[in-house]
Amino acid sequence: MTKLDFAALATRLKEDHEVRPACDVIVDQSAVAGLGNVYKSELLFEFGIHPDTAMARIDPKLLTHLLERGHAMLNANRGKLRTTTGSRAPGQATWVYGRSRKPCRRCGTTIQFGTRGPLARDTYWCPDCQPMKQVEGPPP
Repeated sequence: MTKLDFAALATRLKEDHEVRPACDVIVDQSAVAGLGNVYKSELLFEFGIHPDTAMARIDPKLLTHLLERGHAMLNANRGKLRTTTGSRAPGQATWVYGRSRKPCRRCGTTIQFGTRGPLARDTYWCPDCQPMKQVEGPPP
């Protein structure tokens, strides 16, 4: 079995898709296979990345950690009830996905929902935890 090189994938994503918003690239199956709307919204939330952030603005190390975390989420949820929070309690399985107009589990701000990016895919985010800015530094 080949070991995945997440750093190389992060570099390629930034180079090949630098002006595209993160919310599109993460669900583009030709770029990153396996991640869909739920994982997209949850990963961007976990890493504090606004869905409209251009790939060029995301620190490569942060993007590498995001991809590693996405891979780990997919493996952890294989054949089980999907959870990104670690809780399997009813209504507690996601941070932002499916929680439009509800309070953020982290800060209490109202979760936003909309179709984002040129692909117009459903996206959930917290405007306080995921501000539009240069995204740098280590993962949260």
